[in-house]
Formats: sequence, structure tokens, C-alpha cells
Amino acid sequence: MEKIIDTLNSLYKSSSKIRFLSDCHGNILWHNRTDEIAIKFPDGTPEKLYDGVTAKVSINGRIYSAEGSPLCGGENEGDSGKYILWSANSLTDVLMMLGQTDTYTDTSYMLAIAKSNVSDILTASDEMSKIGGDEINRLTSSQSSRCLEIMRYLETFGELSAVIYEKASKIKVVNLLEEMKIIADECNKQLSHCSVVIKIDADETSCGEIYVRAGRHLLYVMMLSIIKKIVGCSDRDYFSAVIDSDGKNAGVSIPFKIDVEN
Repeated sequence: MEKIIDTLNSLYKSSSKIRFLSDCHGNILWHNRTDEIAIKFPDGTPEKLYDGVTAKVSINGRIYSAEGSPLCGGENEGDSGKYILWSANSLTDVLMMLGQTDTYTDTSYMLAIAKSNVSDILTASDEMSKIGGDEINRLTSSQSSRCLEIMRYLETFGELSAVIYEKASKIKVVNLLEEMKIIADECNKQLSHCSVVIKIDADETSCGEIYVRAGRHLLYVMMLSIIKKIVGCSDRDYFSAVIDSDGKNAGVSIPFKIDVEN
């Protein structure tokens, strides 16, 4: 055991990454920090120990992902795996390792399948809403809201994975009129219970080819936040999102009135 500790000290004492030695029961036998640290396995050590095994570990209250390599602890063959040398990886370390893998295609495929399934559910909800009835409309509206929320999460995760795997485009371009129509349709579905209507007022000829450098998710969050604020502080039930363009610049405005008596 002393020889193992001496070897580890000579190899990892000055390493910036946290490394520590444990036995198969999770008892900490050594670590490469000069100050005292509390290392625990919240879920216990894995039942099967092999080279590259991972486990959740708590270090001074912070959660890390530790990767272990079993060591031979003595002269007997049965001592193999008695001691495990662990390397603690933070979330940043894990993301950096993901960036070195070649699974972006698989991730993109799974996200595409998930989006397709959610789209099928939205289509089914639209068909169900044609049947009519207060209860059906309430259920389909709630389901559609959840599905659109999931779609935003999927899009956000897709953008995040593109960054992780270094596949992200530095400049994202979206068609402003098309995206505004989608935003208005979603708002009208969500606001149907209070009779509020959002309309897009734009010249299809001059505004149909306006492309802006913006992420779709960011554009949605920005416009939905503005519309929510306007609807909340105005007594009107009808609003127009006006898109103007002079050929060089484009702007979006939503005129509204406030009841002076309220």
C-alpha cells in the first residue's frame, strides 16, 4: 500500500485535476490535494469495477463525475480491483469530453425523431379540436401548449449539442415574416379563452424576403415577452404586429392603447 501511495504522489501530487484512491467499499485512502477535502460516494461505489467505470462523487459538497481505474493492491491475484484510482470531472470537463466524441449524428437523429413525434401529437390535437366541445378543446389546448414547450426545449438542446460538438453555425438566419406568423398563431391559440387576437400586418411583397440574424428561440422569447406585457397592460382584445421595411432596414411594432380610467 505504501508503494502505491508513493507512486501516486510522484505522479499526481502537482496535478490540477482532483485524483483520489479508494477501496472497493468507497473508503478514501489518498487524494492529491494538500488541504483536507471531504470525498463521498452518494450512491455508493459501482458493483462492477473495470477500467473506465464512472460514479457520482461529492467533493466538499459539490457533485462530480468520477472515472475510475482498478489497481492491483498486492501480490495475490484476488487483490486485483481492491483499490481504485479515480479522476474527478466537473460538468465543464464532461462537456469538453463530449466535444471530442463522434456522436453528434446520433444526437441529431434522436432530436429529429423526438420533434417528429411531438409534431404528430400536435397534428392529432388539431384533428381532435375539430370535433368540438368545451372539454375536448380544453384538453387539446393544454396538450398543444405542453408540446410547444417541449419543442422549445428540444430546439434549445439541439443548439446546445451543436455547440458541444462544434457544429454550430456562427450566424443563424431566419425569415422574419414566417417566424412572426408562427408566433402570432401560437399566441392566438393560447389567448383564445380570453378572446384576444394577434394579427400580423405586413406587406407580403416587401416583407416576405426579410431575413434577420437571430436564433429562433431567442426571437420567440423576445416577441412573446413583449406581447405578454402589452396584453397585460391594455384593455384591448385586438392587436396588430406591424412589420415595416424600407428595403434596407426592418422594424416590428405593436401599437396598443391603455384605458385611462383603469
